[in-house]
Amino acid sequence: MKKNELKNTNPLFKIFIVFCVVVASSWSIFTVAGTVKESNLKDRLVEKQTMLTKEVNQLFDEEVLEELTIEETQEKLTLLASQMNKIQNEMKNLTDKNQETLRQESDKIVANIQMMEDLVKIRQLHDSLFTVAVFDESGLNKEAQVKEDVTLAKIEEVQKAIEQNPQAEKLAKETKMVMDFAKKQVETKAAVDSWLAKNKNKYTEKNYEAFEKLVKAVTPKAAQEAYKKTLADFKKAVDKQIKKEKEEAKKKAEAEAKEQQQVAASSGNNQSATGSNAPSSQAPSAGNQSSANGATTNQQKPANQAVQNQAPAAPPVQPAPAPRTDGFNFKGQHFDLSSFSGVGAVPQWTPYIYQWSDDPSHYLIEKASNAGSAIWSVGIGDQVVINGQTYTVFNMMSNVPNDDNAYGVLKSQGATVTWQTCDSANPNSTLTLWFAA
Repeated sequence: MKKNELKNTNPLFKIFIVFCVVVASSWSIFTVAGTVKESNLKDRLVEKQTMLTKEVNQLFDEEVLEELTIEETQEKLTLLASQMNKIQNEMKNLTDKNQETLRQESDKIVANIQMMEDLVKIRQLHDSLFTVAVFDESGLNKEAQVKEDVTLAKIEEVQKAIEQNPQAEKLAKETKMVMDFAKKQVETKAAVDSWLAKNKNKYTEKNYEAFEKLVKAVTPKAAQEAYKKTLADFKKAVDKQIKKEKEEAKKKAEAEAKEQQQVAASSGNNQSATGSNAPSSQAPSAGNQSSANGATTNQQKPANQAVQNQAPAAPPVQPAPAPRTDGFNFKGQHFDLSSFSGVGAVPQWTPYIYQWSDDPSHYLIEKASNAGSAIWSVGIGDQVVINGQTYTVFNMMSNVPNDDNAYGVLKSQGATVTWQTCDSANPNSTLTLWFAA
């Protein structure tokens, strides 16, 4: 348009042009301002996400987590979840593209908070089995006692609930430690109660020793204290029984001695009567030498006769052979020991019980052997003698899978000695384990 033509332009059109220029400028300024505002919001939210991620990761530091109580951890998680909700609400003011950029980190934070909540639930499940918290700043609380109503079935139920939650590596180890600790408490207490029910009125020194060993295997110390009076009463009853037996033995010995004295006295009287009558009945007339000699001869005859009339001496009583204490012994049966190293099967129909050289406190008994048949007679409360040492069985476990976890089960009870045999002739048979102390 030429200059003179612009002068002739309609004033309204001029105003429209000016308006468009102003609007275009304003829109450009608004667009720039909006972009700056979103960029600032995005930067601020990223900074908040970074701080929140750091706080969540601190909770995942197991040393930090151990210093917090369950209640303190829950408070922190509630606060972190609230902060995460605020970030997610503010993200709605960003464009879809920027929301997508921040969402990946947000989802990761939310997942970590959820995982931490799961870990807290695991700790709560741990504690649900015990009268006090089973973990503290020093680790496993060895004095934590299972609740009265806790059974092996209840422990298994808790364990299954825990397995449904993801766990940190150390907490997974803690869970196994807690479950084994709880099971041992229940099992050792059950072993004592079962033994006591079978031997309640069998007051012998041997039974007292077995009872005492079983009680010492009970954990924790507080649970042992519950048997203190019962153990003391059993000891009193044993002492009373021993005293009674000694008195009865003494009376019996005195009666036997008295009876022997009476027999001896009666035998002496009979001998005196025979000695005085025999010579007089055969006595010759006085002064006859041959008769005198005959009298002398006749006087010797009753003594010889008395010796002949005595009962023949009884053969000496042979003492009963002492029970074997070497090797592996139980219920009157003895088996020699041999050694076995590594893994695999011990020989069938072997006369031996094998001591495992990799762990000398453990013994292997082949099912297809005499020992493998006899060992099933040994139960909780029974005793075995191994190389002169006496051990009392406090627990048995059957149907234990014969895999890499079997050794962990073997050591879980804190037994002094253990032994195993297969449940069947199947090469992949499960195991039965005996635990003794």
